[in-house]
Amino acid sequence: MTVFAVLDPHLFDEDGPTTRWDDVLKILRRTGAAIPNGPYWRTLYQDAVRLCYKRSPRQVRRTIQAIERLVIDVPGVPSGQAQINGFDELFGSVPHPLRPILHDEFDRLALMEEPVILIARTDARNLHPTPWEKAVVHEFAPWELRVEIPPDFLLVVACVRMFRNIVVPETARLDERLPFTADGADFPFCTPSSWRDPNVSMVVTHRSRPCVKDAQMFHWARPKTGGGHHWDVFLTRKVGEAYGIDYLNIGSWPGEEGKSPGCLHHPGAGGFKLKKETGWKC
Repeated sequence: MTVFAVLDPHLFDEDGPTTRWDDVLKILRRTGAAIPNGPYWRTLYQDAVRLCYKRSPRQVRRTIQAIERLVIDVPGVPSGQAQINGFDELFGSVPHPLRPILHDEFDRLALMEEPVILIARTDARNLHPTPWEKAVVHEFAPWELRVEIPPDFLLVVACVRMFRNIVVPETARLDERLPFTADGADFPFCTPSSWRDPNVSMVVTHRSRPCVKDAQMFHWARPKTGGGHHWDVFLTRKVGEAYGIDYLNIGSWPGEEGKSPGCLHHPGAGGFKLKKETGWKC
């Protein structure tokens, strides 16, 4: 099985956030993905990759060269019938003629019946922040592209911004600072089954604050100061009674020095003693 990776043309933009090329290479290497050679890659290389290479420092040039070595020849032609949900949101600003060539690339790869990922840049196209005081809760959309080819073929393309989105797929949509069981968290965020449903918002309002609601009906909010390495987690009444308090401070991903993600961040603050300090399982 071959995993094909399509690179977001906005990775090579001269303006905006700087692309973390080491992360791009890490995703490619750890997934064993290859970049398919074809009309899209050749056009992208001529219009964007070469220019990005020329203006980049030496270390970035080396990383781009390593990425180029992962390009392989892939035969095939597009069906010309593909409809791609999420394409316009991500690539509506891509100039002609690159945009239709990129559309055809997903169409072409879908017919290969192999997994496909899109390595995307994080920016206003897919990052949807909900602010409160100085805090911000993140939600990402679209987090996947759905390539449909009549009569009934469907390819779901994961939109990957960082390697964490591979390890914990939910972070492709949810705030990546949430701690999960895969992070070794003692107090993990338990992913709701609805996280893949685009009609269900993952960010809700609780106690007048934007929160991410998990499968246990806990509400995870960022500290109002905007800083800190933890989440304010509002518990259900029953669980709150077990801890002797209605909320806990739980460490964020990736953690801070001496503390792991999903730990009890500062128990006993202000002299208060919890009834228990053990975590939970999803």
